[in-house]
Amino acid sequence: MWPGGPLGARIMSYHSPYAIHGTNEPHLLSRFPRDSSHGCTRLSNADAIWLYDHAPVGTPVWNVP
Repeated sequence: MWPGGPLGARIMSYHSPYAIHGTNEPHLLSRFPRDSSHGCTRLSNADAIWLYDHAPVGTPVWNVP
């Protein structure tokens, strides 16, 4: 999917409303903790595109702090 905007170049939903997605604000990736993610996993757009292209639908996801 190519949503654009705050979800960046790709979005992969794994447990609604949570998703792995890119960002239109890459400076947020250097912040820790990333309190602006609302529980999602935010990646650079290049990494989100790579993961989208290489992880088939149904790939298990574990959110580990």
